[in-house]
Amino acid sequence: MARPEPGAVPRRPHHISSIAHLFLEEDGARDPSPAVREIVVAAPGTSPVSAFAAAGLALGSNRPAILSEGNQILWSAGTYLAREKSPDRKEAQRSKWNILPDPQAGSPDIGGGRSKSTSDPPIHWSHLGCLGPAGMAHLESLSVGQSLMDLSLDGSGGLVWCLLCREADRFGPSYILGRLVELIRPDRIWILLFPDAWGEAGRPGWLEKLSRNDSGYDGSGDHSRCAELVGRACGMVPFEIHRVRGENNLAANFHGEAGRESIWYQVARGVAADKS
Repeated sequence: MARPEPGAVPRRPHHISSIAHLFLEEDGARDPSPAVREIVVAAPGTSPVSAFAAAGLALGSNRPAILSEGNQILWSAGTYLAREKSPDRKEAQRSKWNILPDPQAGSPDIGGGRSKSTSDPPIHWSHLGCLGPAGMAHLESLSVGQSLMDLSLDGSGGLVWCLLCREADRFGPSYILGRLVELIRPDRIWILLFPDAWGEAGRPGWLEKLSRNDSGYDGSGDHSRCAELVGRACGMVPFEIHRVRGENNLAANFHGEAGRESIWYQVARGVAADKS
C-alpha cells in the first residue's frame, strides 16, 4: 500500500505495552521470554469486528500466541475460539488465552502454556475492542497515570485497526485512529476492512447479508480514500490495507487447510516477520 503522507502527529513517550498494562492488568512477574511482539487490536465502532479479528489472528498464526482482553469488553474474542471458550486465566480485570500451533494437525491448540518444541517467541494480541469517542477519551485519561512512568519504549509493537467498509472514508474513525496512534506509537498498522453486514451482528438476517459479502463500499477494492485518511492520521507510520472477503468472515476457516489460505494466516505471518 502507498506510504502515508508526511506530517507526523505529535506523540507522547508511551509504549504500546502501556495500553495492555492499563486495560489488561498484569499481576506477578513479566514473561522472561525474549522478543515477545505486542500487537493491539481495536475498532472505532460498536461491531464485533475487532473481536473476530483478534481471534482469527491468534488462531491463524503458525506460532505461539497469547490473546488477552478486558472482562468488561463489549464483544469478546473468546466467542470465536471454537475449541475452548474458557480462558486459561480469568481474573477480575482480564482474560487470557495461550494458543499453541499444532505441527501435526496444522491447527492451533488452545491452552497449556508455551510450546517446548518451538523457539519462536509468542505474539501477544491485546484486544482492546470498541474505541468510540468515549472509550478513546477514557483511554487517554488513563495514560496520564503514574503507572506509565516506568514503562519504556522498545519499538516492538503494532496496531490492527478494524473498520467496516462504510467507515473507511469517514473522518470520525480516522480521527480516533490518529489519537490512538499518538498514544501507543505503533511501529506498523494493519487496516482490516470488513463487510458492512458486521454492523448488524446479532440481528435477524445479518448472516445472510454477510454471506453475500454485502460491503456497500464503492470502488470494489479501491482504497485510495481510506489510505489518504490513514496517512493523514498516522503521519509516517507505515501501514497496509486488507479487505476481509468471503470465507475469511467465517470462524471455521481460521485454521487448518482453509486457514493457510486465509487473510488471518497471511496477516499474522506478516506481523511475525515485520522488523520495522
